[in-house]
Amino acid sequence: MTQQEFMDIFNENGLTWYFTNDTTRRRLVKETLQESLLDQVLYTNDALVNGCKIVSPLGRSDHVGIMVDLVVSPSADTSVKQKVLKPIWGKVSSEKLLNISINDINWDYSSTNNVQDMWAELHCKLEAVAATVPAASVYLDNRPVKLPWSSTALKRMRKNKDRAWAEFDIDPSDINLSNAMSKQHTFEEEEFKAKVSYEKKITSDLKHNSKAFYAYLRNKRQVKSSVVSLDRGDGTRTDTSAEAAEVLATAFSSVFVHEPPGPLLKSVNFKENECVIDDLEVRSSDVKKQLLKLNIFKSSGPDGVHPKLFKSLAYDDSFVEAVTQLFVKCSETGTLPEVWKSASVVALFKKVAAHGNWATVLELESVQRRFTRLIDEVGTLPYSQRLEILNLTTLAERRIRGDLIEAFKATSGLTDYGSVESRNQHMYSLLNLDDETYFQLREVVRIT
Repeated sequence: MTQQEFMDIFNENGLTWYFTNDTTRRRLVKETLQESLLDQVLYTNDALVNGCKIVSPLGRSDHVGIMVDLVVSPSADTSVKQKVLKPIWGKVSSEKLLNISINDINWDYSSTNNVQDMWAELHCKLEAVAATVPAASVYLDNRPVKLPWSSTALKRMRKNKDRAWAEFDIDPSDINLSNAMSKQHTFEEEEFKAKVSYEKKITSDLKHNSKAFYAYLRNKRQVKSSVVSLDRGDGTRTDTSAEAAEVLATAFSSVFVHEPPGPLLKSVNFKENECVIDDLEVRSSDVKKQLLKLNIFKSSGPDGVHPKLFKSLAYDDSFVEAVTQLFVKCSETGTLPEVWKSASVVALFKKVAAHGNWATVLELESVQRRFTRLIDEVGTLPYSQRLEILNLTTLAERRIRGDLIEAFKATSGLTDYGSVESRNQHMYSLLNLDDETYFQLREVVRIT
């Protein structure tokens, strides 16, 4: 086995060699100097190793010394993480929320003079209904304290296993050892079955409720808590968190639209001859229809009201009338509640597309490829088999399917492009074909 083959074995198992071109051992064998990389630093997370340096050997040793600069978390990070109560909307039925709304809440406004006051009163009543939703303890980073597949039976088995090992610590006999190992095997087997059953449940409902699936995958991801060192672009690397933040800010700002310095532009007011909507009519039936279209698996917005609460109360005519009055007041006064004007904005760095819009599809494909690898049952299988088992398709196939649908609409006359040439040009840009393939397609579908 050569030295490179030996290094490749560690690389295949997820370990990275720090020294690749240096010599870490020198010895004289039959008047021949032998040099090798026998002494090495292996790591799985580059954020833990800030740097390594070869120093002189100790005494007469033929092994060089290696000084490793490790990143050690401060003592403050080892403290117990705080827990908070988070409402679990999946454990409350829509019927229960509706009954509370009908029996306990009066949706009439005490005053209808101001939009902000009306929204504050409505929001206060919504919070009163939301307070009846069961809550669970989670860490501040939204990780659940209790595993999602945990149950009362598993808790009982875990306690029996811990009790058996405690008895073995007191009396380390063969009988107690056999009993403890049997209890542990039973617990691990049942826990594995519960975990597999939970994963099958969330993957089978992936197309209808993807939130639970991706939330489970996010909890399994190992994310670095800090950025240790970044390349500045000139061959040097950052030394502090502040310098790393500057490099990241520069990378993000490189894709922003550069605007001239100075005060922001003033809001443009409508002129008298501009088109203004003055016949807006808000009806309770339309409000109820839109409330019933809400997706209960989405998260709450900046106002903190969960969409399941809105959709559940849509069957309460008093609540729908209260929301309608608020919308009517907004249209009459031309104002909105302040919280409706706020949004949570996250900066996402986008690389320069090398292949047009397809570059974004390929980047998103890598995300799906990585997430499907986190599922225990299919994580070791090839990507194509993982998609087949999870009943998913590649993002490229979904993109092609959408393009073909648009092409069918164009060739069938279902979409009006104004002229034949405009339609042909749209199909050419839509399918992103080369000239030869495009003219072949024209002959097949007879676009002329």
